[in-house]
Amino acid sequence: MPTVTASIASLILTLDDPGRDDLTTVRVWASTTSGFTPGAGNLVYTGDALTIVIANLTPLTTYYLRFAYISE
Repeated sequence: MPTVTASIASLILTLDDPGRDDLTTVRVWASTTSGFTPGAGNLVYTGDALTIVIANLTPLTTYYLRFAYISE
């Protein structure tokens, strides 16, 4: 199960290893709106790490995250 840890102005998202060899990329989107639609404007990470730091956030603000594992 993924976990999110908060610090002063960032979040640390730790994802589980999906256990599949064909998954090559992780994408993470963030918004201050619940139920938001992921898109280019709220994409905060693309890469292959399973521990992701989302920095430069506004303190004392609620953020909602969505993530996806992308296969080849």
